[in-house]
Amino acid sequence: MQHILLISYDFPSYKSESAYRAAGWIKHLPSFGWDVSILTVDNREEQRPNVCQVKPGRFPWIPETAEKTDLSPFPSPNRKGGIVKKLLSGCLIPDKEVLWIPNAIRKIKEIIGKQKIDLIYTVAPPYSIGWLGYQAYCQTGIPWIADIRENWVGTKKHGIFSQFYKNIEKKMEETIIKNARRTISTSKEWCQFFYEKYPFWGRDRFVCIPDGYDREELEIDDITDRLDDKLRLIYLGEINKDTTHRHLLRAIKELLKNNPSLEELLRIEFVGNMDEEHQHIISEFSLENICSYIEDPSGKEGIKQLLTADLGIIIADKERSIPQAIYKHIGAMKPILGLSDKGAVENLIKKEKLGWVAQFSSIPEIKSALQMIIGCYKKGVLKPNYPLELSIKYEKKEITQRLTDVFDKVLNEKPDDDYSTRQKFGYRGNL
Repeated sequence: MQHILLISYDFPSYKSESAYRAAGWIKHLPSFGWDVSILTVDNREEQRPNVCQVKPGRFPWIPETAEKTDLSPFPSPNRKGGIVKKLLSGCLIPDKEVLWIPNAIRKIKEIIGKQKIDLIYTVAPPYSIGWLGYQAYCQTGIPWIADIRENWVGTKKHGIFSQFYKNIEKKMEETIIKNARRTISTSKEWCQFFYEKYPFWGRDRFVCIPDGYDREELEIDDITDRLDDKLRLIYLGEINKDTTHRHLLRAIKELLKNNPSLEELLRIEFVGNMDEEHQHIISEFSLENICSYIEDPSGKEGIKQLLTADLGIIIADKERSIPQAIYKHIGAMKPILGLSDKGAVENLIKKEKLGWVAQFSSIPEIKSALQMIIGCYKKGVLKPNYPLELSIKYEKKEITQRLTDVFDKVLNEKPDDDYSTRQKFGYRGNL
């Protein structure tokens, strides 16, 4: 068995995309010949994740070899020193979590002293975790793979210092990509983005590993059979200023003006987390009879609603990003309406024939797509147009096998002599 040290700041009880992604790999890696140790953060007062607090229904398997430690050098804001942390958090590069790198490096060396580690794998965000992986690689020589998910350079605003911060972040990103044996992202579009940004390292350096879905999450026994004949559409995830449902609601409102009878047919459920402003927008459009919001911190209620829905809605706020919910829709074999600017979501839906696509802010396109969906439902043909094999393709276990293929390739490559050079000249990877 090979041994991998997976580093994830959010693993696994803190609900985030990186935590969900990391937990999916860890569950299946042993079946492909990889033992796993996990380095994460344990800080209850700041509600940092603790591997011992994982809810069985969400992440049913956690290895006993998980390492946990409090890597934060400052106490929580409720304790002495918290004010200092608050002041520093806005100006640290690339994020405030960069402060735990020294403690993390010490912990990594401690782990390596106890057991043989063949590979280091870092999962971002936070994006400072990539810098941690680089420092660990410099000081141990162990091959390292960086899962950076998406672009982070220049995404934070710092007023007149924005360009200064961006230049430093760009140098950090360049250093990470140069030294990681592979850079992994969640979509082909992001891989292409990084390849065009750093073509010198070759296209093979950038690997797409999608998030996928866990089949066990969709295996829920207490599903209530539907008693109505409504057309039920469901959205899973967050609704906020970045991912807004305003354009969708406006399109529905215009449809109702032309066909008021749709109010008796159409139901849309937003399940997840919605801020108060966007809850108010539903009332603003007088759509309370059609749209409902269910708060769902655990994610279980969303799965229940998805399994009984007729169609899933995806709202993508980033051109190259693919929301994790789309894979759950595929796993549940639901047709999909994607509201997205041209990019990754549109490409995936069209390539795999998952359903309909409309421009994120185009009211006419959204109305047209909804009319086609309603027409299919009335004819009894609103069904997924893709085979079961596609659903299997995006299961976490299948995707984990693709990931381990990358691991094996990295370990079978001829090691470069960068590490011996760094040892000779005492280089420690600092800017």
